[in-house]
Amino acid sequence: MLSQSIFVMLLFMVCVFVTLPGSLAVEVEVKYNSLLRAEGHRAAEQDEEDEEAVEALNTAGGVDNGDARTSWTLKGPGRCRNARGGGGGVRLTSVELSGDENNVDECKSRCGQGCGAITYYPSSGWCATYNEEGCPRLRGTSDDPPAETYLKSAANDLAPATPADPATQAWVHKAQGRCRGGTDGTGGVELTSVRLSGDENNVHGCKSRCGPGCGAVTYYPSSGWCATYNEEGCPRTRGTQDEIQPDTYLKA
Repeated sequence: MLSQSIFVMLLFMVCVFVTLPGSLAVEVEVKYNSLLRAEGHRAAEQDEEDEEAVEALNTAGGVDNGDARTSWTLKGPGRCRNARGGGGGVRLTSVELSGDENNVDECKSRCGQGCGAITYYPSSGWCATYNEEGCPRLRGTSDDPPAETYLKSAANDLAPATPADPATQAWVHKAQGRCRGGTDGTGGVELTSVRLSGDENNVHGCKSRCGPGCGAVTYYPSSGWCATYNEEGCPRTRGTQDEIQPDTYLKA
């Protein structure tokens, strides 16, 4: 696209060709073509500088658009909750994904500037994004498979520790009874609750559902229910009316 100065010069040239003698008009035309070529070179150099600047910004991680350069950490199963007294967990968007877009990577890609966490619901395709303070707490849902919450971290952050293999994870039997939180409000936050059946209906099947962000389980052998709790574990337990008391286990 011609700059404003070149446009004015072109308009001037039209007038010149109409009024000047032939030889003088040719001389003016030569000078005009020279100026036009110089303008073209300047425009090309500017485009090249702009491209280099954009590339440098991308390489440095300055563009925050949820792409592959952004690293993610699984907070745990469950949906994001806001902190007591404010802070993180403020929902920004909520949209139902469908078709080829219905996956956790697409949900992550919708977490742009000002976003620090997502919750993806694989059972329904819903994707929620949250403010840059992330998710201080989680809350279990009735979805099966459960919702999962991920936190965004800078590309140069240290990678999270590799979670223990469920098959080799060590456990400690806390006590009979269901998990309860501490009197100070820590621990005992239920992440998921699902009724097991078939070959999975046993304490080992329940433990296998306690992934990253989970620190304890309560298994109800009389009904097959399995509850998982946040990584702070279970400071206390409480008896139930079940004929066979549930058992609560802590990750060692």
